[in-house]
Amino acid sequence: MFCSGDLIRVPSQVGIYKISKGSLIDYFQKTNKPKLGIFISYQNSKECVINIDGQNWLVETQFIRMLEESNGQIDTDKKRFIQRI
Repeated sequence: MFCSGDLIRVPSQVGIYKISKGSLIDYFQKTNKPKLGIFISYQNSKECVINIDGQNWLVETQFIRMLEESNGQIDTDKKRFIQRI
Protein backbone atom coordinates (compact mmCIF):
# COMPACT_ATOMS: atom_id res chain seq x y z
CA MET A 1 0.00 0.00 0.00
CA PHE A 2 1.20 3.47 -0.84
CA CYS A 3 0.48 6.62 1.14
CA SER A 4 -0.01 10.10 -0.19
CA GLY A 5 3.39 11.78 -0.55
CA ASP A 6 5.42 8.56 -1.01
CA LEU A 7 8.31 8.91 -3.44
CA ILE A 8 7.88 6.27 -6.12
CA ARG A 9 9.66 4.98 -9.21
CA VAL A 10 7.95 4.36 -12.53
CA PRO A 11 10.03 2.01 -14.74
CA SER A 12 10.67 2.65 -18.42
CA GLN A 13 8.12 1.48 -21.02
CA VAL A 14 5.15 2.00 -18.68
CA GLY A 15 2.05 3.75 -20.01
CA ILE A 16 0.96 6.88 -18.15
CA TYR A 17 -2.14 8.77 -19.16
CA LYS A 18 -4.63 11.52 -18.42
CA ILE A 19 -8.38 11.10 -18.60
CA SER A 20 -10.84 13.78 -19.67
CA LYS A 21 -14.13 14.41 -17.89
CA GLY A 22 -15.92 12.04 -20.26
CA SER A 23 -13.78 9.11 -19.05
CA LEU A 24 -11.88 9.07 -22.35
CA ILE A 25 -8.10 8.94 -22.49
CA ASP A 26 -7.06 12.51 -23.21
CA TYR A 27 -3.29 11.97 -23.40
CA PHE A 28 -1.13 8.82 -23.32
CA GLN A 29 2.60 8.29 -23.33
CA LYS A 30 5.09 5.57 -22.46
CA THR A 31 8.01 6.40 -20.23
CA ASN A 32 11.23 6.14 -22.21
CA LYS A 33 13.34 6.03 -19.03
CA PRO A 34 12.54 5.46 -15.34
CA LYS A 35 10.78 8.39 -13.71
CA LEU A 36 10.48 9.57 -10.13
CA GLY A 37 7.09 10.66 -8.92
CA ILE A 38 5.00 11.43 -5.87
CA PHE A 39 2.08 9.19 -5.03
CA ILE A 40 -1.13 11.23 -4.78
CA SER A 41 -4.02 8.75 -4.38
CA TYR A 42 -5.66 5.57 -5.58
CA GLN A 43 -8.07 6.09 -8.48
CA ASN A 44 -9.56 2.59 -8.13
CA SER A 45 -8.27 -0.89 -7.29
CA LYS A 46 -5.98 -1.03 -10.38
CA GLU A 47 -4.95 2.59 -11.02
CA CYS A 48 -3.46 5.42 -9.04
CA VAL A 49 -2.68 9.10 -9.49
CA ILE A 50 0.98 10.12 -9.39
CA ASN A 51 2.68 13.46 -9.91
CA ILE A 52 5.59 13.43 -12.35
CA ASP A 53 7.34 16.68 -13.25
CA GLY A 54 4.50 18.76 -11.78
CA GLN A 55 1.69 17.00 -13.66
CA ASN A 56 -0.77 14.40 -12.38
CA TRP A 57 -0.94 11.14 -14.33
CA LEU A 58 -2.81 7.87 -14.01
CA VAL A 59 -0.75 4.70 -13.99
CA GLU A 60 -1.52 1.07 -13.23
CA THR A 61 -0.58 0.38 -9.62
CA GLN A 62 1.15 -2.90 -10.52
CA PHE A 63 3.97 -1.01 -12.28
CA ILE A 64 5.03 1.49 -9.62
CA ARG A 65 7.58 0.77 -6.92
CA MET A 66 8.50 2.51 -3.68
CA LEU A 67 11.82 4.30 -4.03
CA GLU A 68 14.26 2.75 -1.57
CA GLU A 69 17.49 4.19 -0.33
CA SER A 70 19.45 1.07 -1.32
CA ASN A 71 18.89 1.53 -5.07
CA GLY A 72 21.40 4.38 -5.30
CA GLN A 73 19.03 6.86 -6.91
CA ILE A 74 18.53 9.16 -3.96
CA ASP A 75 20.88 10.53 -1.31
CA THR A 76 19.43 9.70 2.09
CA ASP A 77 22.53 10.58 4.13
CA LYS A 78 21.03 13.11 6.54
CA LYS A 79 24.42 14.46 7.64
CA ARG A 80 25.45 15.31 4.08
CA PHE A 81 22.02 16.86 3.42
CA ILE A 82 22.29 19.11 6.48
CA GLN A 83 25.82 20.18 5.49
CA ARG A 84 24.59 21.32 2.05
CA ILE A 85 22.02 23.69 3.60
